[in-house]
Amino acid sequence: MRARSWLCLSLVASFPFAFASGLAACSSDPDATQDASATPPGTTQPTDDSSTTKPDSSEPDAGQRDADAAPQKDASTDARTDALCTDAGSTTFGPGDTCAPFGEGSSCGGCFPTYGYVCTNGGPPNVTGCVQVSNSAFGGTYCCPTLACVRVTSEDPKCAGRPGKTKMYSCPVDGAQNLRAQPPQAACEEVAGPTYRYFCCPS
Repeated sequence: MRARSWLCLSLVASFPFAFASGLAACSSDPDATQDASATPPGTTQPTDDSSTTKPDSSEPDAGQRDADAAPQKDASTDARTDALCTDAGSTTFGPGDTCAPFGEGSSCGGCFPTYGYVCTNGGPPNVTGCVQVSNSAFGGTYCCPTLACVRVTSEDPKCAGRPGKTKMYSCPVDGAQNLRAQPPQAACEEVAGPTYRYFCCPS
């Protein structure tokens, strides 16, 4: 009887430790230790928009940036150009009798055609689109869109004795006396000239 009582006391005394060990074992089970903050099944977790970068409404779009980067046209430049080109010259004149082509420079270019001629008693007889920009006792300055050999009617007598080549032309040259424009026909014959190169041509 005394031995049976001791055994019962031993079992009762050891029961709390066994229960505690079982409880500790259960608490260490990964499936049983889910985070209390985890979302329960079937529940949608709200989305945090604070981590999403939103476009800055203060930043200009591409079109605005291109417009800002484009060079601004100076209205005063147009005003100055208009002021310089108010004198359109004259396009009313007859054919001159003595002409010489000098090419670029003088009053030609910019507001007027590029190539210049000096003629007396009218403009270049065989060149079109010319504008008279000045006149003096030595002749007028004519600006034309093309550089060509020009008729010199006052010098036609020098072509005498050349059958079929009775029209005198003066052709523009460079500093080395090379032609800058060709005579109107291949059959033209060159004659001596003081400054330019002259040709007697069929027409």
